[in-house]
Formats: sequence, structure tokens, C-alpha cells
Amino acid sequence: MPWLYPIVALLFLSACGQVPRSQMETPDLTPLFAEMLETTKNQPPVDYRQQVKPILEQRCVVCHGC
Repeated sequence: MPWLYPIVALLFLSACGQVPRSQMETPDLTPLFAEMLETTKNQPPVDYRQQVKPILEQRCVVCHGC
């Protein structure tokens, strides 16, 4: 079935350029970001080294790290 690979690749590539970027709709994310900003306004800032890095090391780096 090696003859199938070029056909699948052609189908993938032909679907990429059907709609020009100028005609694509951009979703309005303003309400989403406004709500996020409002809910995090009174929260203390996140400290990467103490709060984020340990989670990444325990959950992600174990499998995805080098």
C-alpha cells in the first residue's frame, strides 16, 4: 500500500488553501478575556519557580523531558 501515501498527502495538502485568510472569521475573544481579567484581578501574581515549575517537573518532564 505505498501507493496510498501520496494520495493521502495530496488530500491533506489540498484542504489547506481553500479559504483565503482575508475571508476567515476571527472570533471575538473580548468577553472571554474580560471575564478572565476580572476573576484574576484580586489574585496574587503566580510565581513560576515556586508554583509552576514543580508541577511541570512532576507531571510533564517525567515523560516528555530529555
